Amino acid sequence: MLAATGESRSRWQTLFVLSVATPPITTSLLSARLAIQWPPLIRTLNSLEEDGLIRRIENPTDRRSRYIEITPAGTEVVNRVQPVLSEIRSAVFGSLSEEDMRLATRVLEAIAVGVSDAQEALG
Repeated sequence: MLAATGESRSRWQTLFVLSVATPPITTSLLSARLAIQWPPLIRTLNSLEEDGLIRRIENPTDRRSRYIEITPAGTEVVNRVQPVLSEIRSAVFGSLSEEDMRLATRVLEAIAVGVSDAQEALG
């Protein structure tokens, strides 16, 4: 993916989730949605923030928490990467029916929730 878009997988996945999320989204929620632990997420967020693609905003109700939002420059990256992703998606999943895709999506979402719940329970 990096060669085709100039973005790493962790960066474009983070930007994509932020682009479709209903704001505000906390770092904790973003971590759960991406199903990744904090250290790699924080590195990605630091890089995206340095590049002006996201911004962190203080949470007025919880000083320990911050909201993450995509910037217009981040949205431009999503718009640039999306056609490449669509092409890859078509090549990989083109033989699957819409029903198969919906089923696979439901299963993968359930797995992601299970992983997130297990991570929280196990600390």
